[in-house]
Amino acid sequence: MGDTTVAMTVLTDGSVTDIRLIGTATRSMDDATLQTLKGWKFKPAMCGSEPVASDIEVVVSFRLR
Repeated sequence: MGDTTVAMTVLTDGSVTDIRLIGTATRSMDDATLQTLKGWKFKPAMCGSEPVASDIEVVVSFRLR
């Protein structure tokens, strides 16, 4: 169990780049977290009617059931 904080840039097409770990509680899940986030798509930030790249942070939580 634990949380991993990741910073990344969301591009104008919603894809992500420049993914980097900021904090991690479960090092064994770091690679899986990074690989998963590479496939995520977001709605990009908007400036008026134009999409713009933006930097975000995401917290990924791992819990045992």
